Amino acid sequence: MWALSGMNVEVNAESVYGGSNSSNRVAEVDALVGLRQKVEVTAGKTYRFDFKASRRTRGSVPAVVGIRVKITGSNSNIEYVNTTRTYNNTAFSYSAETGSFSLVSGSVDNAVIIEISGYNNSSSHGVIVDDVELSAVSASSLPVQWISFIAERKGNNTLLSWKTSSEINNAFFIVERSMNGANFDSIGLVSANTFKTYSYNDNNAQPGSNYYRLKQVDIDGKFSYSKILMIKTVNNGEELKVFPSVANQHINLSLNLASNSRVTIQLVDAGGRVVLSTRKELVAGFNQQTMDVANLNAGSYYLQVISGDGVLNKTKSFVKIN
Repeated sequence: MWALSGMNVEVNAESVYGGSNSSNRVAEVDALVGLRQKVEVTAGKTYRFDFKASRRTRGSVPAVVGIRVKITGSNSNIEYVNTTRTYNNTAFSYSAETGSFSLVSGSVDNAVIIEISGYNNSSSHGVIVDDVELSAVSASSLPVQWISFIAERKGNNTLLSWKTSSEINNAFFIVERSMNGANFDSIGLVSANTFKTYSYNDNNAQPGSNYYRLKQVDIDGKFSYSKILMIKTVNNGEELKVFPSVANQHINLSLNLASNSRVTIQLVDAGGRVVLSTRKELVAGFNQQTMDVANLNAGSYYLQVISGDGVLNKTKSFVKIN
């Protein structure tokens, strides 16, 4: 089951790799082999993943070997988890690893792809992995219990603020941003405090849709993720308008342009997936277009107008009802 999409898998007794248990079956992860499997999940739930790992100690093994763990939405391609671990133990000994992530309510993902691959290692000898588990958990069992996480547009900046009700061994938060809701980059770090109230100002928000999440990191390196927020920024100039904001059959968009422009108009669902895309020739001055949304599933959507030269990039949201 771990050989999804042609992943090469190597499984042997633990004793083959330096362990003492000859009846325990384990997997090696290195430059040539890894693990990849598809697992069903449910929108709106928080999941915890656990595994244990050790540097292989039998054979010619690099002094430091690593693995990369990725958990990706099967439909949205959102990377819920993308982290690395390295191991330098000289005696065969497992380290317990854990992390968590949450799916927003209404997520298009009914499954995730779990992938464990080699990291910082070009050798055919690497890390031994065992007891990989993914389980739904209650929010109260996580190291940090969230009260709120909100994003506000302040001009062309984004102000993020969040509060927690309790924290256990919390070290810091890494602020991550994405332009497509799938590939996230770290943009800042906020240390834990006793007041459990935090903020971060992104003064480099890009025109269009900006997706944000928080990576909460414990003092022992374990981590969990917040929910994902999306906020839109626009260039100075005329504002894109979309109406009605709650639609059943059609939506209208209006936009003033300084010159003729060929644009792409996209409808993007809450998971970041483009569900409709069309090219239009808009003229200088006032433009109004009508789009049929009758066949869309109920939920929140974003309409984006993007020019080929990247000068125009505007976004508005609306809600589709049945």
